[in-house]
Amino acid sequence: MNHRQGRLFAAGFCLLVSLSGCGEDGGFIEEDILDQPATGRLDGAPWTAIEGGAITDPTSNRLNITLFAEDTEECSTFVPTELGIVLTSVPAEEGVYPLNLDSLDDGVVVNFVNPDNVNFITTDGLIVVEEITPETVTLRLVAVIGESDINGRIVVDRCD
Repeated sequence: MNHRQGRLFAAGFCLLVSLSGCGEDGGFIEEDILDQPATGRLDGAPWTAIEGGAITDPTSNRLNITLFAEDTEECSTFVPTELGIVLTSVPAEEGVYPLNLDSLDDGVVVNFVNPDNVNFITTDGLIVVEEITPETVTLRLVAVIGESDINGRIVVDRCD
């Protein structure tokens, strides 16, 4: 994703979030993230992330992460699937990131995309980037919006 596409992606996020009626920060803390695989619901259906991919945007130094509930080709990102996907973008450094839309460049949201390509975007949650290696990214996350939520830990492949 180039810088222009990244800005368009962020602008689309902002528009969708403003239309979705997302709540304020739910006040999540690290202890709210369960010690389990990243599991929850996507548009009301049970959903567990079993793999994912992360691409570093060199312009913004952010990790664009896609989580999948089914086997996909190695390092697939932003590819809709039969079970839906979960998307997020975080700074490419270890740390704790409350979901927010403080700015287009620095905002952190979670986007639940159902199989019909309908987006449910939230700023109610928290992402912890535990470890970044040349091969993988380990993260823990909790996020909630309506009938979609996720809570747990996953290791995704680096696709740079």
